[in-house]
Amino acid sequence: MISAYESDRREPGLAMLTKLVEAAGHELVVDVRPSTTLRRGLPDTPLGRRLRRRRRAVIEAAARGGASNVRVFGSVARGEETEQSDVDLLVDLDADVGVVGLVGLARVIGDVLGAD
Repeated sequence: MISAYESDRREPGLAMLTKLVEAAGHELVVDVRPSTTLRRGLPDTPLGRRLRRRRRAVIEAAARGGASNVRVFGSVARGEETEQSDVDLLVDLDADVGVVGLVGLARVIGDVLGAD
């Protein structure tokens, strides 16, 4: 296993990393600090701005379609969108929402966002 760690074929979990560091006569200290460079929220891009402007309407449409906890991921969230980019959303679906409901939800949210 050590060979796999050394050659970057595997990474140890936190518990194993702690053991390895202790075996070398040291103590592992993990510190969490607020980021001074990380911007929270959507990037200032065309789709990012559109999502911010229509945030409430997207959340409301999702709720009507049986979805909650709407999150953005992918190129739009990273600020790397291109003219061909779509908006990738991750949602929690109610247990009774099937494939047809999901397709309908995608269509409704696309309409809210003015997707082509």
